[in-house]
Parts: sequence; structure tokens; C-alpha cells
Amino acid sequence: MKNKKVLIGVIIAILVIAAVVAGVLFYLNATKEENSKENNVTIGSVELIAVDQEGEPIPDVTFDLMSADGQKVYGTLETGVDGRIMYYGMPIGTFILKGTNLPEGYEGAGAQETFEVFGAETTKVEVAFTRTVPRLVITIENEQGETLKDAEIDFYNEDGKYVTTLLAHDDGIAAKNLDGNGVYYIKQCKTQEGYLIDDTSYRVTIDGEDDFTFYTTIVNKKAE
Repeated sequence: MKNKKVLIGVIIAILVIAAVVAGVLFYLNATKEENSKENNVTIGSVELIAVDQEGEPIPDVTFDLMSADGQKVYGTLETGVDGRIMYYGMPIGTFILKGTNLPEGYEGAGAQETFEVFGAETTKVEVAFTRTVPRLVITIENEQGETLKDAEIDFYNEDGKYVTTLLAHDDGIAAKNLDGNGVYYIKQCKTQEGYLIDDTSYRVTIDGEDDFTFYTTIVNKKAE
């Protein structure tokens, strides 16, 4: 009889211990899941574009990515040839983008934009600066008005001296800031596969405001 009572006591003790352990494990698992949920929703992304007063993209602009109070710098970013930056892994919250370095021909270093990251989505931020020199924008397209990629345009100064080669990327646009008003020459030297280049030497006369933008189009016929 005594042994039976001892056995029952041992069984009860085991059940109590098992219940306590189960409770502790449940609490720890719930806490882990809650923390995991909080961590999973703190990731977003930002698409930044630097533009001039006419909405033209600006490459090689350097930005500091800072906390909302401006006290912490998370990193330094630089726009690509299309004037854009994609930044992934941003925590949810409010941040500041501050322009710290601009290419020659632009003003407004120190301009900043406050933005918010909400979670699993891309926040788009546009920061504008002032261009103080003329700009040449060339679009290369086919006879149907569709832009062509990978075209190249040789650029010459007023004396006909070669200066540089402008690249038209996937959007079919090549652009260059100019030293000022005057005469320039452009001549296509490469185009998208399946098309013929227009090797005419075009004279471009710039005579306008300092921030004037000259737009022109070169048309390439399809190769037969």
C-alpha cells in the first residue's frame, strides 16, 4: 500500500514537472515568434533619383543616408548613369537623404529630402538640384519612333576636335552637359544590332539661357 502511494506521488510530480516545462517552452516559442514577426516587417527598399530643374536625371551625385534626427549616417550612396540608386534592406522608419557632392555644372549641395519606409515595398524619393550649364540630350530611335539601345555618338567641339563619345543606354538617350553656348558637332558611330547608323555630322548650335536644354533625335533605319 505504501509503495502504491509513493508511485502515485512520483507520477503526480512527473506530470507537474511536464506541465511546467511545457508552459515554459510555449512561452519561449511565442516570444521567439513575436520577435521574428517584428524583425520580418522591418525591411523595405528605397529608389532614389537625382534630377535637375527640368526633371533630367543627374549621375554621380553623392548622398548621405541619415536617421530622422540627422545624427546617424547609415551610409554614402552615389547615383548611376541613369541618376538612380536602389537601396535594399532598409528598416521601417523615417530617414533623410542629403546631397553631399554634385558633379560640375550643378548647384544645391546640401539639399535634402525626408522620407518614410513602410515595409515590404519600395519607397521612391526624388531630390532636385539646379543645373547651371546648357545640356544636350540626344535620342536615338528607329523609323517607328522606338528608342534604340547601345548607340554611341562622337562629340566634337567648335573646332571639330573630338572631345568624347556619348553612350545611349537602354532608354536610347545620350546626354552631355556643355561648357556654355556655342557650336558643337555630333556624329553617330554605333547603333543597336539590326540597324544602320546615321553617320551624318550634325551641327548643334546652343544659344539660350545658362540652364537651357537642347533636344535632338537621330533616326536609324533597319538593316535589310
